Amino acid sequence: MTPKPEYLHTVFYSALGPIRILTDRRAIIAVGLNESPEAFEARHANTAPGPWKAVKANEDPLLKAAVKALEEFFSDGKPLPDGILLNPTGTSFQQKVW
Repeated sequence: MTPKPEYLHTVFYSALGPIRILTDRRAIIAVGLNESPEAFEARHANTAPGPWKAVKANEDPLLKAAVKALEEFFSDGKPLPDGILLNPTGTSFQQKVW
């Protein structure tokens, strides 16, 4: 039996409110704005069914890069860099929005 993947998540506190970021250690798979931790996890429970681990952004290279990009976006208006791998989950409509 293949073990379930472990998902990492962190929160970045922006001027718009908390931004929750979820990764499967390969790519960013979900982002939520102004959601409680419980609502964010419930919304992604089907697409990220393994154990979730809350970490500080600097504990994971992908989360660290995502938070750095968000900091630069909110402070300088810089767009997200091409180097951050995204693998969004969701309905077909949500996939189009991503």
